[in-house]
Amino acid sequence: MAKPGAPADAATIAEQDVAGPSDDFLAELQASWARHGAATIEQVRNERPHDYLRLMASSLAKRAEGKSDAIETLSDDEIADELRQILGRLAAAGAGPGP
Repeated sequence: MAKPGAPADAATIAEQDVAGPSDDFLAELQASWARHGAATIEQVRNERPHDYLRLMASSLAKRAEGKSDAIETLSDDEIADELRQILGRLAAAGAGPGP
């Protein structure tokens, strides 16, 4: 394995791709989210509303995965309710839509 900061060789990169992200990487990602998540969502909402909307839609779709009622089977009212719940959680975290 390469020393920290040294470029990895192709075999090491290939092994990492097959193995997926390391536990250390996932721990760092979670720590970063805990520190910056709400502020980052707020920044995206303000500066890139189209990406914010994509995040909202993706979150709704992920929540519906694995359920017997896939998003295609949800009514408009059910989708609106899901979006209200997501917006409520974002608002509670200080990252909901502004005025």
